[in-house]
Amino acid sequence: MGLGVLAAGAVAVPALATQTAAAPDVVKYETKLTITKEKCCVEGDVVAGAKQCKQKRQVVLHKRRSGADRKLGTDRSNGQGRWEMAKDSLKVHGKVRVYAKVRPKERKRFVCSADRSPNIGSLWDADRSETGG
Repeated sequence: MGLGVLAAGAVAVPALATQTAAAPDVVKYETKLTITKEKCCVEGDVVAGAKQCKQKRQVVLHKRRSGADRKLGTDRSNGQGRWEMAKDSLKVHGKVRVYAKVRPKERKRFVCSADRSPNIGSLWDADRSETGG
């Protein structure tokens, strides 16, 4: 019984190697993630050379801090690569440094690179006095 399983496994490995060798070339696209702060929200763009690398990318916003950074929220980029997270949903006040990240997107014929935005700081610091907080 153990011999039959071993023989079947030996046949499957060469077949897999043949399929891999015949696979088409994979195109790699660079991704650039932008971030800006507005009165209402944090927003930005997923910029890439191919539309499939801009659309439906999950963007994760992180708060910088000593030790592990804290995840504040996520959004998916729209058809033009635009993403946005509302201030109220983030529950952040005062001087906070944040950045956004996007993971790589891998498909059969293309790969979109990951990226990390620059840090932006002092999110809505002036708003604390307006809201009494």
